[in-house]
Amino acid sequence: MATPTLIAAYEVDSAARDTSTLVSPSFAPSDGEVLVIKASGESFTAPTIGLASGGGLTYTSQANVAQANRTVARLFTAVVTGSPGAMTVTVPFSGSIGWHSMVVERWENAQLAGTPAVGSGISNGAPSMTVNTTASGSVVSWLSADWQALAPGTSGYRSGAIQTGLHDKSPSFYVAYYAYQNTDAAGTQTFGLTSPTGQEGSLVGIELQGVSEKVQFERLAPNAGGAGSYGTSTTWSHTIAGENRLLLVGASLGSGPDTGKVLAASFNGVGLSSLALVHSNNQNSGYVQLFYLVNPPIGTFTVELSSNLPADLLGGSLSFIGVNQTTPVSGLQTAYGYSTTPSIAVTSKPGDMVVSTVANGSDILGSDQTTRWIQIWSSGTGASNVAQATAPGASLVNTTYTVIDDWWGIIGINLVTTGTSPPADPGAIIAWLRV
Repeated sequence: MATPTLIAAYEVDSAARDTSTLVSPSFAPSDGEVLVIKASGESFTAPTIGLASGGGLTYTSQANVAQANRTVARLFTAVVTGSPGAMTVTVPFSGSIGWHSMVVERWENAQLAGTPAVGSGISNGAPSMTVNTTASGSVVSWLSADWQALAPGTSGYRSGAIQTGLHDKSPSFYVAYYAYQNTDAAGTQTFGLTSPTGQEGSLVGIELQGVSEKVQFERLAPNAGGAGSYGTSTTWSHTIAGENRLLLVGASLGSGPDTGKVLAASFNGVGLSSLALVHSNNQNSGYVQLFYLVNPPIGTFTVELSSNLPADLLGGSLSFIGVNQTTPVSGLQTAYGYSTTPSIAVTSKPGDMVVSTVANGSDILGSDQTTRWIQIWSSGTGASNVAQATAPGASLVNTTYTVIDDWWGIIGINLVTTGTSPPADPGAIIAWLRV
């Protein structure tokens, strides 16, 4: 199992006793990262913590401690899907003025349970709280904010916790401790501080589970523009590397009519198996087709699309590692229609990867997931433009493309993991940035 790994932590502190909105530094997360946003203020209404936002992601408030005559502490999470690009996280504050702060943590090889294990509440003295984790090898990310504003000195962290932020406004206002700790077995985990004593702490914490299975995108070919030609053959080169390999070739045949025209795909002369074929808008003006090959040979070889009769032959290829070699594919879904938003929903799970392939009669503009390549050829048939996109696995993954209004067909599949993950990099450097 891959243990959750902290990529970076960004601390942002208010510059004064006010209600200023806090904004993280800009960063560019990868698909599947889990963001943990922890925020605190010196008093339960000074200031009040609003909802986190940023990057077009969905943020969930997992815990909120706001009790009279105590500090306020709140914890949010968001899972990165698609490609938000450079983004920031914003947390607004309102109400009475007060010192306040937040820490944004970026986690890889992490996932949230359907109902995450959370611990929150008030604890005095040497503050502590428990969370009942449900998986081994998890991480508990937490915050403790001290109303008594005792000077931190050499703070004592329980359970070997690692600090990711500290907002010290002692001795008059408050002190916020941001940290996380690794766990071994599932069960009751205690988080908080052993010193200084005499605190009046507001604590929130959440379990981040490790991802035991993970499919990884390896590369695309020939390029982000795909390949295309009119005739009976289209070729390009694809380089294969890694372990537990799978090659996918997304293709379309555009012809009006397409009756009797058969498409095939090969790699290094070996024929690929067809997973699905969908006619655009269920008509006969072209179709999208998806092919696959388990355990393709390592090296650079030729991908060929061929047909028995001339047509627009378009396509591209994607290779993956960490794919189950016995049952590589599940959750096949197909759809067709006439609109500007072809979409498909595929059942999956964390660690798997969802791949979609769409053909359209007019230009394809992109998708709300990671668009790997788009081949724009013509508007002469119902399938003379084609694209592929990927998305990290979740319980249900929706992919929607944006296209010029026309006939379309779409295929979605789930790539199943091997059940193993690469080890964490022992040389990785964790960045903790205060701004």
